[in-house]
Amino acid sequence: MSTRSLHTLTEADIERYVDRELVLDRGRDYYRARRVIRLDVHHDERLSARVSGTARHPYEVAIWIERGNLHATCTCPYDQGVCKHVAATLLEWVHRRSPGAPPVGSDIAEWRTRLEAIPPSVLIEHLIYEAENDLLIERYLRRWVRELTPEHLPKLVARLFRELRTTSRTSVERLCDRLIHLLDWADAFPEDRAVPVAAEVLKRAQVAFDLLPHPARDEMVKRALVLIHQRASRIEGGCLARRKLIHELLKLIGHQTPAWRALLMETLTRLAEGCGGISFLIDAVRQRALGEDLGLMRFLAELYKREGRWDEYERTRARCLVDEDDYLELFAYYVEENRPEEAMILGERGMNALGERAPRLAERLTALYLEWGERDAARQHLLRCFQYWPSEPLLRQLDALSGRHREWKRKRNELLKRLKAMPQ
Repeated sequence: MSTRSLHTLTEADIERYVDRELVLDRGRDYYRARRVIRLDVHHDERLSARVSGTARHPYEVAIWIERGNLHATCTCPYDQGVCKHVAATLLEWVHRRSPGAPPVGSDIAEWRTRLEAIPPSVLIEHLIYEAENDLLIERYLRRWVRELTPEHLPKLVARLFRELRTTSRTSVERLCDRLIHLLDWADAFPEDRAVPVAAEVLKRAQVAFDLLPHPARDEMVKRALVLIHQRASRIEGGCLARRKLIHELLKLIGHQTPAWRALLMETLTRLAEGCGGISFLIDAVRQRALGEDLGLMRFLAELYKREGRWDEYERTRARCLVDEDDYLELFAYYVEENRPEEAMILGERGMNALGERAPRLAERLTALYLEWGERDAARQHLLRCFQYWPSEPLLRQLDALSGRHREWKRKRNELLKRLKAMPQ
């Protein structure tokens, strides 16, 4: 066929060049299926390409202009003119250089939407039917069957997490869904195949924690922890394997959220059974807590509490007082141990550190002062509370404690003015 340049080639030119309609249709099928896996353009009006066909290796295609005529060769055995591999390459070339041509992969979202609406059994039957007539699809199915096994799933998990760093937000959520589905599938595996999948998810999750959307991330971690927790006593490899897994899970402490904090504790405790127990777990956490990691310190305090090592619990808990819950836990411990003075000192310390961010601590400290008859301390404490949370109930409490107190009337008028000045 005569043509001046590959750059002026049109789809109509291709239809004239590929003189057999069946070959052209198969070429279009190959083009749409993205079987042109490599296309290089050379300065001397030549194209070279690799096209995936029915053979083990891709076919090599060459296309060039010589004396104004289009020529092509292909390594396939077809010998009745232009083959479907050449046709697919020419279509790939024309559409790739056409202004406004859709980018590669632009149809993926639409395909996904349509495929998700098709029942899985229908898709399976269709794939099997196509595989019987297309060696390429058969080859793909063989590879999928070989790769999608319990033994290979950790590698698939690792690959999905690598994709997280190069994909859109919507795609990240979809990848999380795929990981959750893999964990559901792994739940049906024997113990020695299920745990490595969950362990790989948790190992990769801690590295990519900030990239994962919160609800999906928490759901993924919870399912992986449940899977390990249920099989903790039957993990292949015995004590050594459980200890290795414990050290891996301890890295999650710094990322723990209320959604799975208790589950992580229970899973670690369960893993420690039969390989040193809580004592081994305490030693493992102490080794990692040397850097004053607050999450690990809180966890270590909880372990001491479970073991009844109260002195060590108290010292460790006192080293990680950051939010109101930290103060409340140690405050409750002092009250239970009948050590009101230490509870009062801790309560005041917490109020000084947190101020209006500690309403529950303020309420319990008030009750403790009144229970032990510390009226002056309770009065001073309530005056401070009024600065944070002015209200009529607080004023009535102060009236009950300060009725005869010198200069209370003047102070009360000041507090009442402030209360009335507040927006209703």
